[in-house]
Amino acid sequence: MPLLTGLILYKVVFIANMALVPSFWTIYGLIATLFLISRLPYAYLHKDDHTAVYSASEYPNVSVVIACKNEEGGIFKTISTAMASEYQGIIECIVIDDGSTDGTLAEMHRARDTYGAEHVKVISFPKNLGKREAMAVGINEAKYEIVTFIDSDSFVAVDGIRHLAEHFMANPKVGAVAGNTKVENINATCSPRCSPSSTPSRSTSTRRARACTNQ
Repeated sequence: MPLLTGLILYKVVFIANMALVPSFWTIYGLIATLFLISRLPYAYLHKDDHTAVYSASEYPNVSVVIACKNEEGGIFKTISTAMASEYQGIIECIVIDDGSTDGTLAEMHRARDTYGAEHVKVISFPKNLGKREAMAVGINEAKYEIVTFIDSDSFVAVDGIRHLAEHFMANPKVGAVAGNTKVENINATCSPRCSPSSTPSRSTSTRRARACTNQ
């Protein structure tokens, strides 16, 4: 309720400070306000109920895509937490080195040697092409319908991928699911790393379109 009250007050003040003569921005503000307010009851009444119990054979295989640059200190742990997931299906991890200048590629190879080339696939760009390009290459290399993206400085929860997959299993109309980010070293004086408690951190899972190669 405080959120709804604050939103209404903000919009009332916004519109009151505008000219009395109707304008594009006045109409836009009214429409946007009505739309936002209409979403709140819907979100409140929506039930995200995951009480269904699935057999191990029902869980779909998942492709995990991790794009990174200069993450020597944490990429091995990021890959390891994904591979250590408590998940009944198969997990393949596709890691893309986006032109790193440190030991990131060596750490990726260490992960591949640890978990096997059939589970960890390493792709290396000779120069930096950007995260978008790296993610696109990861999607093209993915073997499975469910593709999960994890930031290279984040660590997925042990049950995170299972929770993601169950959203797709519960409703075939679901096309994407986002995770919940929690700061792991909140008291650090430098850039914080992220880690979840029960859902994936900085991760998004998508269902690949069957009719095309790219999501």
